[in-house]
Amino acid sequence: MHHAGTGNDHLHGGDHVLPTERISLRQAAMLLVTALTSTGHLLFVRIVAHYAGPDDWISLIAATLAYAALFLAVIRLVSILPGRNLVEISVAVTGPVVGRVLGLVFIWYFLHVGAMLVRHFGDFIRLSMPTTPLSVVIGVTLGLVTYAAKKGIETVARANDIVLPLLLCLGLMASVLLHKDKRYVELLPVLELGWAPVFRGGMALLGLFAEAAVFGMFGSFLSSADRPYHRVLWAVVVIGVLFIGPITGSTAVFGINSVQNMVYPTFEELKRIEVADFVANMDVVGVFLWTLGSFVKASVFLWAAATGLASLANLGDYRPVITPLSLIMGGLAILIGGNGPEVQRFLNVTYPIYGIAVGILLPWLLLALAWIRRPRHASGVSGNLGAGAPHQGEQ
Repeated sequence: MHHAGTGNDHLHGGDHVLPTERISLRQAAMLLVTALTSTGHLLFVRIVAHYAGPDDWISLIAATLAYAALFLAVIRLVSILPGRNLVEISVAVTGPVVGRVLGLVFIWYFLHVGAMLVRHFGDFIRLSMPTTPLSVVIGVTLGLVTYAAKKGIETVARANDIVLPLLLCLGLMASVLLHKDKRYVELLPVLELGWAPVFRGGMALLGLFAEAAVFGMFGSFLSSADRPYHRVLWAVVVIGVLFIGPITGSTAVFGINSVQNMVYPTFEELKRIEVADFVANMDVVGVFLWTLGSFVKASVFLWAAATGLASLANLGDYRPVITPLSLIMGGLAILIGGNGPEVQRFLNVTYPIYGIAVGILLPWLLLALAWIRRPRHASGVSGNLGAGAPHQGEQ
């Protein structure tokens, strides 16, 4: 897959030629913010509260600072092997056999994240439409997501340029309108149970933040004019800031014991807002905007899985594999199960380990191997690795 830099860059594969799309570094960062906050606010506020209690805000600060450093591995990989996505980088660094296995791991991860999102979104929507079959909600959702993914990452990024500001406005409005109901004494005492709960809460958030590894799939679509790519780190800071309100607000409004027993504490916050007749039913607005955010995230992860599979299969166009992958994502969404104890246990215990392993440790492993294989006479690694790593369509 060639770098989307100038003029008439193309993806080459057999007889198929597909003009590449471009997104700016700002758009890539905005996609990360939408992806992590749209579901993070709904699902992970309770999880962090479950572990850290009223110290969940300390877990947030620690996880944000830690991931700002850990995210550098993905940024560095995209920088030293420009014009390649994370799957192609895996092949470049580890060779065709191991690299394809690692590429399949990333593809599965993106599919799995998308399937979890679709399932939890379906469960959330059915709160207001309980008679609607889950399969119908998932089918309609994936139909729209498939359409968006086929339109391409550039189109999704442009749509997100509208969606994210609306989400930010909703969050700001909710924070202001709920201020009178907040009792910040609920956040005290600080560190009553020590650092262990804070650590566990931070690990849960790191499992979520690890999903930002999808940035590695944007490598083929970023303009060289946007280098150095480390400027995308501002997205991690913004994500951390955007979690402060939901995490501290839920505890301050309801108390930590109530938050730990809620499935969607942030949604419960919105249901409390009522200021005269013109500022009511904020939960309806929240459902609408979270729906848009979830569509953006699901589209990005389906697109990422399709782009990765097209790279491994040496295809010139990722679009033909989007529909089959969408069907797999839908099947996974149904098999995953709803908000029962097993699913909650997976989110609380397994997912942080799973996410950190694939989204954080694996990129760092690739970066370490890239450093080991670097030319001894050069400061970078792209020259030595690039020769042995076929781009999409060059094998």
